[in-house]
Amino acid sequence: MLYSLGERRFYAIATWPTPEPLMVAADTVEELEERMRQAERDIAWRAFPTPPPPDRCDGIHSQVPAVAPQHLHPYRRAA
Repeated sequence: MLYSLGERRFYAIATWPTPEPLMVAADTVEELEERMRQAERDIAWRAFPTPPPPDRCDGIHSQVPAVAPQHLHPYRRAA
């Protein structure tokens, strides 16, 4: 975190790897903290991959292949 006497502003520079240099600025420490948190959320959100398209007829995303056939319902009793 830096403070500029000439600008009378607080600055924070990211120390973790980012796609581009990341710096936020604010007039108060509280505002700077909020902007830092927002920048962290924005970077984290971009890091999540997009989910794969549904591969089952019911639209549930699953990373584990189905063990039972699709037409069986394990929680229903057979009539």
